[in-house]
Amino acid sequence: MAARKTTLGALSTKTNKPNPADRFNQLLDTNQIKQYPEAFIMPKDIIPHPKNTEIYDIENIEELAADFYKHGILQPLLVHEQPGSKYMILAGHRRFEAIQLILKRTPTALKNGIHCKVVPKTVSEIDAEIMLIHANSLNRDRNDDTKRKEASRLIELYKIKEQEGDPVNEKLHLYLSENLNVSKRQAYKFISIETSLSKELYHLYQEKGFDINTAEIIANMDQEAQKLVYEYYSDASIQDKNISAFIKHMKKQSDNYKAALKEHGNMIQQIEEEIVRNKSSIVEVSEQIKSIPEETILTAPDLQDAVKTLKNYSKITTKNVETQEKQLEEVKSKKPKVTDFFTSPEQEQMNAEIKNSILTGKDWIRILTSNIGRYKLTKDQLKELEGLRSQLDRAITAAAIEGADADDKED
Repeated sequence: MAARKTTLGALSTKTNKPNPADRFNQLLDTNQIKQYPEAFIMPKDIIPHPKNTEIYDIENIEELAADFYKHGILQPLLVHEQPGSKYMILAGHRRFEAIQLILKRTPTALKNGIHCKVVPKTVSEIDAEIMLIHANSLNRDRNDDTKRKEASRLIELYKIKEQEGDPVNEKLHLYLSENLNVSKRQAYKFISIETSLSKELYHLYQEKGFDINTAEIIANMDQEAQKLVYEYYSDASIQDKNISAFIKHMKKQSDNYKAALKEHGNMIQQIEEEIVRNKSSIVEVSEQIKSIPEETILTAPDLQDAVKTLKNYSKITTKNVETQEKQLEEVKSKKPKVTDFFTSPEQEQMNAEIKNSILTGKDWIRILTSNIGRYKLTKDQLKELEGLRSQLDRAITAAAIEGADADDKED
């Protein structure tokens, strides 16, 4: 439909300015909205939606009011019929605030009311709020923070619909994509963040600690990795963090950890399947032996040898199963530890420097010790060398103990 102009009485100036061909008018032209009736509603009967300001800012009202003075109101409000002859705004909160400003200055304006499209009472509050977010997504330029708030609230609303028996879960990404006016890929990102990001990291995300893309990368990490990300991010002693590089570093480590877990799981599955096959084979052999009458075995030497071979096979296979079961328990006990894969870039660099330092020290002592005659060291120098070697050995031992203690704590 072509949006009708609500005039402001003597304040309105006739103009040939065309209707804005924006996305909101496209929404008004959809079959869903076209079916709703139009009405002119008095301002006193129109109320803002209580959830609107939780997501959207109401700004630039003076500028919008000035535009209305010059051109009139080119778009109708979208309102939801309420009990008591009231109408709650779904789209047009800024316009309504601008109209209120105009009415304070010119009380005689808009005597016939404000042009509105009326969504009837039969539409639920949940669906009406979804329409509010959808309309704003078409009629506003939103930043990432606003999109985050929209996505978070939409997912909450669709969860409520799911609980009420509306099966939306499998198509959630499609609903988000449509109602947020974003790509399906972007919708998947929002779902991943809302459902998988840890509570602590989600708080940082809300505080704009990192953007949507970074939040999605972290959300796809396991909870242990997310815990380490949060600890690193919260460490005030680490100055000038390069968060982007750190997240890239952690993602690589997370992928390695997941690959190790998958390999570990495949190994367990392989052993378990082998155990099942061997046990099945033992049962099968046992049934074969039982199926042969005893008198037949006694009268057939060749059959006796065959039965003996089968029993021997069954015995060996039983021992194999016992060995495999022990192997299975051992493999299960060696599940990859998250601490074996996750270190901060600073810690990784420090570990490399310490390792390099120890290796350099060991090589230096080895060279000196093997060339004592060549270097013609004095007794004092030999004594000092021995002291250095002892210090190094103690340092290596202490480091090994500390590492073992850390592993024990992790267990």
